[in-house]
Amino acid sequence: MTVPMPGVSYFYDPDTLAWVAPGRDPLLTGPAGWVAPPAVTAGSLPVGSANYGVPDSGQVLFVSPSGSNSAAGTISAPKQTLGGAISAASNGAIIVMRAGTYHETMSISKVVTIQAYPGEAVWLDGSSTYSSWTGTDPWTSALGPNWSPLDTSRFPLTTDAYGNLPEQVWIDGVAQRQIADGATPTAGQFSVDRTANTVTIGTDPSGKQVQVSDLNYAMILSAQVRLYGLGFRRYTPLEHEGLSAMLYFGGTSQGSIVEHCVLQESGYTALNTARSITLRNLTVQDCGNSGIQVTTASGFTLERFVIRRINRSLWKGQPHTAGIKITRTEGMLVKDGIIADTPGVIGFWLDVSVTKSVVINLDIDGTTSLAGAPNMDLGIHSELSDGGNYSDGQHHSWYVNCRVRNTKFGIKFLAAGYTNIANCKIESYSSVGVYLQQDERRNTGESGNLDPAVVPWLGRGTGLLNTDIGQGGLQVIAYHDPPSGTPLLLGW
Repeated sequence: MTVPMPGVSYFYDPDTLAWVAPGRDPLLTGPAGWVAPPAVTAGSLPVGSANYGVPDSGQVLFVSPSGSNSAAGTISAPKQTLGGAISAASNGAIIVMRAGTYHETMSISKVVTIQAYPGEAVWLDGSSTYSSWTGTDPWTSALGPNWSPLDTSRFPLTTDAYGNLPEQVWIDGVAQRQIADGATPTAGQFSVDRTANTVTIGTDPSGKQVQVSDLNYAMILSAQVRLYGLGFRRYTPLEHEGLSAMLYFGGTSQGSIVEHCVLQESGYTALNTARSITLRNLTVQDCGNSGIQVTTASGFTLERFVIRRINRSLWKGQPHTAGIKITRTEGMLVKDGIIADTPGVIGFWLDVSVTKSVVINLDIDGTTSLAGAPNMDLGIHSELSDGGNYSDGQHHSWYVNCRVRNTKFGIKFLAAGYTNIANCKIESYSSVGVYLQQDERRNTGESGNLDPAVVPWLGRGTGLLNTDIGQGGLQVIAYHDPPSGTPLLLGW
């Protein structure tokens, strides 16, 4: 295997199995050993900084908080709400939103483009200002009419001191810590009473602005939609699975694009897609549970992104808490991204029948800023996944030019086969750098899984190539966990 010359900007091409650098021969020679990939520069422009041009043909509808839904939707007579513009839109319409905060929730089943007016800050915001409080230390208010309590049959309540619940409260812009239902909060905390439909805060609201999330999602998208230059914040998704995000893509939304958008302060997950969409220049931050969830979205693409300050409600890793979790998806591409500050759980997670995946230039830092919380448990995790054996032969999945640091485990493969780690760097881990494990699970073809011949859930064909594994705990370890008895150490 040849490696690039030091100082050359390059990437490893998993199709040709060669190092590629712009303007140079793809097969470069040089000294063996890890070579630092280029720094990741990613994420969205700040809300209000995007500059998407306004079309001068086709149906173009304008929206402004100062408008009226009975207006024509022109730039001089805009609609007042995004929902009003969508109702008036035909398939293929362009909706241009003027600066402001829009307290809305909607389902979109039309093919439309929604974009911010050039240089203007547009926020879809799921919170309301609460000003009517009773009692003293603590203070209580009725939750607004838009708030919906949890379906506890699918989202069991917890007695954990941190609550692990999706409601959100801010006082003068500072997020308050949710505690268990009905508990008495102290300064900086709040709790919810689901029977009485009330919220109680432990900080005196006098002279302060108190905002409470009382909408469950921003958009459910069931058609091909393009979102450009928008901000989404402060929604409280309800369900444990399914529609558990501020933005959810289903129906015929494949081919949708989200670009230069900021998604923040979701009480649960920021974005959930069950269709092949493209996300680029995306910033996801300050969410209660996960950043992005992807299921059955073959061809999914995510590039130039930042996911940070996730799992602020300190959920457990199982069954799905992560910076990104991708499930039952073929041929996805993730490149040029940063995942940081996801305490106690997983940064990047491929789980159950993910095949032909390519991950390039992913920078993961497990250090957390959340007081009292542990660092990220695991940086990169491939579980029950594979390169995939198809009619044209055995494929490999790839992690290329990735960096993982300040975690308990750097990279772990659990019953995951034909996956290569190439030119990656793992450092500052407390337990194991690269952990290879096979357990008793096998793909028996249950509904939703790919054919066992494609992905059998066997840990074989792993490549560890040109990778720098620094000091920490054990650098590389391999285990086989049989159905019963003592695990077998295969090597370290």
